[in-house]
Amino acid sequence: MASLVCGVLVLPGAFVSLYPAMLAMLFTRPDSGSNGEEWVANVVFYSLPALFALFSLIFGILAVRRSIRGTGVRRTGVAGLIAAAVAAAILLLPLFIGEFDAFS
Repeated sequence: MASLVCGVLVLPGAFVSLYPAMLAMLFTRPDSGSNGEEWVANVVFYSLPALFALFSLIFGILAVRRSIRGTGVRRTGVAGLIAAAVAAAILLLPLFIGEFDAFS
């Protein structure tokens, strides 16, 4: 159950971390050029959703490995693993596209 809850909390975690990331972007971006600190806003933005996705993955693997086949615990663990996979795809999609900077 914890894996599914953590998997569902990925998107609200992104909304919660949006305003601190915008504040970090405000303080780390220069007026012109580059100062090498553009990564700070991305780390702040992706920190909470990535943490929830990692917990969902860990709890899902534990639930699947420790439960008996055909039980509700196993189904919930698999649902949590699917939620973690979707969250990882959402978080890693900008990296594969080449647009890693969420605030550019």
